[in-house]
Amino acid sequence: MRIAVIIGVGVVLVAPCFAQQAAEQPADEQARAALSKTGFSLEVAGRWIGKSDLDASPGEVGVARVSTRLGVRHQLSDKVGLTFAAELEHSVYDFDNATGLIAGTSNPFDDATIATLSLGAQVRVSEQDAWFVTGFVRSAGESGADFNDTITGGGIVGFQRTFSKDLTLGIGVLASSELEGDVYIIPVPMVRWQIAERWSLATGQGADVRLAFAPSERWAFGLEAAWDRREFRLDDRGPLPSGVVDERHIPVGLFARFTPNANFSLDAHLGTQLGSEIEIENRNGNQVGQDDIDPALYAGLDLSIRF
Repeated sequence: MRIAVIIGVGVVLVAPCFAQQAAEQPADEQARAALSKTGFSLEVAGRWIGKSDLDASPGEVGVARVSTRLGVRHQLSDKVGLTFAAELEHSVYDFDNATGLIAGTSNPFDDATIATLSLGAQVRVSEQDAWFVTGFVRSAGESGADFNDTITGGGIVGFQRTFSKDLTLGIGVLASSELEGDVYIIPVPMVRWQIAERWSLATGQGADVRLAFAPSERWAFGLEAAWDRREFRLDDRGPLPSGVVDERHIPVGLFARFTPNANFSLDAHLGTQLGSEIEIENRNGNQVGQDDIDPALYAGLDLSIRF
């Protein structure tokens, strides 16, 4: 069993939608959402990560990534709500002379596709307090990987309290199986703090911590940081058949958000990937390659539509 303690950040592509919505929505918005009964959201995101050198072995690597997420929320009553989400992410890796990760090849793997289905519920037990739970199942693999070997699953349970219209805090515990049978357990803090009229601090999907300045209702600018982890199964006919890749990053950067109305937003991102690491295991769980990755520039665009 692996246990990780992450202070101040959540988990990209793992933290379920209800935990994030609960932390981001003020209490009055949640009350209005209860009246709307059913809503939908569509999110499309793209990321480019520039090529960067591997630290202890030859070669370099860059990544191009695109993802989409469809969400459905339904309010059963003024106290109970449900969410469903389907997410799909595809990454293309561009290795150059990376001969030290998997013996006999300079191109350890080509791509990875991660598909996630999640179902969650939130129960408001008082004006200030709510419990939430979400379960998810995921397939993560390179093209050509055996589908049955790409499946993992898990869930999150947590609690949040609204102290005022400006402050909501919560904590969740996420547990997820891993491709080689371990269990990963992570505490997921949730924050929505309106520090001042134009300043806010929040956790949420994509950028796990955001400090934002909003000069107007349409525009917001700020700092973002996240802890980003992906694990996926390799092609069963590739250089390391049915192996497992585990990659971690800490993206830190700037963002700008344009929100012309309540149903549409566009985010731009620019920053640096720090603390990047890649680990490769064979099908038996034995490590065959590991290296740090030097800091790399990243840029991205996110489109979000709610209706």
